[in-house]
Amino acid sequence: MYVLGKEITQYCQPVVYNRRTLENKRRENLASLQRKPAVMLNFEHSWPYEKMMDDIYINECPYCHTSNVLTTFSEEKLNNAKEGIKQLLVMPCCHSKLTILNADEDYFWTEEKLRS
Repeated sequence: MYVLGKEITQYCQPVVYNRRTLENKRRENLASLQRKPAVMLNFEHSWPYEKMMDDIYINECPYCHTSNVLTTFSEEKLNNAKEGIKQLLVMPCCHSKLTILNADEDYFWTEEKLRS
């Protein structure tokens, strides 16, 4: 089949990317996005976490006050949160949802007030 004198197979060839190329494209897209200016969050909007090996623990659930909660938060999600990409953490103890705006080495920074 021909389109404008050229074989259509030229237009239908699949594009195959390797993992490194996809990661580079992702970084380029993130860098090209205009991010909102950083919002200063109060300490009331933070909650501490601990990383042991590949697991992420929360000392006490901010909703039901269960102690030593092992979360299902992955290393990839934690890295995204450290980059400033919003992440959702569902607490396994009470199934409450915690929206994480940012993370550092010790704290999750959230959009809701967790401390009084």
